Amino acid sequence: MKKEKFTFLNFINFYQELIGSYAKNFSDNSFNMKIVQKNVQLIKEYKYALTDEIWNIDEEQNHKFITGFIKLLKSYAKEYIKDIKYIENILLNNIPFSRQFTIDILQNKHKIVFDFAKDNGLGNDFISFFSIFLAYPYREAAASFVKSKIELKNHVSGFCPICGHWPGISYLTEKEGKKIMACIHCDTYWLFPRLKCSFCSTTDKNALGYLNIEGKKKVSAYVCEICRKYLKTVRIKDESYLYTEKLHAIVDYLSSGDIDIAAIQNNYIQEPILSTINHDSNNSHIKLYLNKLQNKIVTN
Repeated sequence: MKKEKFTFLNFINFYQELIGSYAKNFSDNSFNMKIVQKNVQLIKEYKYALTDEIWNIDEEQNHKFITGFIKLLKSYAKEYIKDIKYIENILLNNIPFSRQFTIDILQNKHKIVFDFAKDNGLGNDFISFFSIFLAYPYREAAASFVKSKIELKNHVSGFCPICGHWPGISYLTEKEGKKIMACIHCDTYWLFPRLKCSFCSTTDKNALGYLNIEGKKKVSAYVCEICRKYLKTVRIKDESYLYTEKLHAIVDYLSSGDIDIAAIQNNYIQEPILSTINHDSNNSHIKLYLNKLQNKIVTN
C-alpha cells in the first residue's frame, strides 16, 4: 500500500510538471476569454459558467500534451496498461480525432466518451480517470480566469460554480467548522452549509448523517437518507491545507477508496464523477434541484 501511494504521488508530481510545461498554452490559447467573461453572469444566476463554445483547443499543442500524459500513465498507472496502450494507438495516430476527443470531454459529452470506451473495450474506471486528468489543465485555466473576475463566497449550490460538476469531495475545518466543497475537475473550492445535502438540497436533520470506518475518522461519507447519495469528506485543521498546492482534492479523492466501499455496502450511491448539472437539461431531478435552490437562496 505504501509503495502504491508513493507511486501515485510521483505521478501527481510529474503530472504537475507536465502541466507547467504547457501552462501558457492552457491559459492563453485554450479558451475564448470574451465568451468566458460573458459566462461569469451565469454564476450569478446559479447556472454553470463554462459553456460549450468557449473551447479553442490547438491541435498540435493538445497532441503534444496527450503524448506526454500517456507516457506518464505508462510509467505510473500500470494497472491500466492495456487500456493505456489501446488509447495511445488511437489518439496518437489521429491528431484531429485526439483534439475532438478532448473537446468532447470538455463539453461533458459523456455518452460519446463512454460509447467510445465501450466500442474499444476500455473500462469505465479508466476512461473516467483518463478524462479527468486530460481535461483538468484546460478547465483549471479557464476556472482561474473566472475566479479572477468574481467572488464565489456567496455561491450556495452543491455543484461547482465554475464547471457544473458535482463535488468529488468536501472538507470540514476543525478550527471554524466550515464545510468546503471541492471540484476535482477545475480545482475550485466553495463554502456550503454543513446541515444540507449537496445533491437534493434537503435540510432535514433526521435525513442527514455520516459513515466512518473504524480507526479512520479523518475521512467520512456524509450521507442523505432522502436521495441516498453520499459525499466523501475529509477533516482538516484549516482551509490553508487546500491552497498549499494544486490537485489536493484529486489526491484525496483517489486515495480514499475505502470509504466508497463502506458507503456502497450500506446502499448509498455516488453521483457519477463525470456528471454535471445543466440549467437547460430535461432531467427532472436537476429541475427540481434548481427550483429548491432558488427558493432557499434567501435563507442561505
